[in-house]
Amino acid sequence: MNKHLKLFSALLVLMLLAPVSMFVCPADAEAAQTLVENSWRYEGGQLVSDDASSEEDGIALLSMEALPDGVTAQGIDVSEHQGRIDWDAVKASGIDFAILRVGFGAPSFGGRVDYQFNRNISECERLGIPYGVYVYSYAFDNQQAADEASMVIDCLSGHNPRLPVYYDLEDKTIIADGRQSGIASRAQTFCNKISSAGYKPGIYANLNWFNNILTDPVFKSGSWDHWIAQYNSQCHYTGSYSFWQYTSRGKVSGISGNVDMNYAYVDVSLYYWQLKEGTWHYATSDGKAYTGWLRQGGAWYWLDPDAGGAMATGLHECNGSMYWFDASGAMATGWVLDGGTWYYATGSGALARGPVSVGGVPYCFDA
Repeated sequence: MNKHLKLFSALLVLMLLAPVSMFVCPADAEAAQTLVENSWRYEGGQLVSDDASSEEDGIALLSMEALPDGVTAQGIDVSEHQGRIDWDAVKASGIDFAILRVGFGAPSFGGRVDYQFNRNISECERLGIPYGVYVYSYAFDNQQAADEASMVIDCLSGHNPRLPVYYDLEDKTIIADGRQSGIASRAQTFCNKISSAGYKPGIYANLNWFNNILTDPVFKSGSWDHWIAQYNSQCHYTGSYSFWQYTSRGKVSGISGNVDMNYAYVDVSLYYWQLKEGTWHYATSDGKAYTGWLRQGGAWYWLDPDAGGAMATGLHECNGSMYWFDASGAMATGWVLDGGTWYYATGSGALARGPVSVGGVPYCFDA
């Protein structure tokens, strides 16, 4: 056997023995593309709906200096549409966080990774800018939704986003030709896979979609984070949400042209959910487990100090009182049914004990 044949044989053995991955997040290289954005703000892959022509009334580029009541931070969401970003200038401008596009669709059906994603995530980590990510969905069925989740998970290998992984539901094609009926199932497929990988899943959509299209109860279960797009001086969504995209015409140093601006209603320096051995924990900015009461997205959570900061669900004792937490960890108030037994959670969340009047009706609860 000559040396060339030996070399070929050795390479063949290495290829056969190497672990196989369904998808590897590539460098920012050109790739085949058959999908283009078509939504309430994109047509043929081009941004055609800015604030002035959006379906929501009102235009406002709100102040970078004075944040509205309840807002904790201001950030941006970016993709290759913003080109090569000067992230040092972005940070110096006062931007507190960023949400980065991983890509759109999945390679299995014409999608790809965003050309700027690898650089953007590296720059955010270099500068200590808290970040989350999103993928623009083109999924027509559950398998394609799973493929989109796989692309995101592979691209996040070696990275630790503090903010959620969002499923961007806005493209017209995913609800055309009767596909709207399956959108909840596709979202569950995506979010369950993201959650199983240890990331906090969330949904991005505009106000109209949240109110009129994403109407299945799963979208309001509390298990997924919400990022709302409404270009206005205030957000009119009545459900819970952590981020509000309030304009597409922001101007930020280090970015050429316009950029989407967002308000946060959570502490982005703290916000980092981790799934450990089947239980959710909340990490601080230094990576340590947060313990005690946590206010997040309009709900209270108990991160049990006696369980290493594990998020409580169901009936749970906290500082001598009993509380009830739903599957997402949110503390309940009002009537609660658990295991065939009714409980009443007072305004503080503590379960009522002994004689109590509820709505003028007397009740007596076991102590």
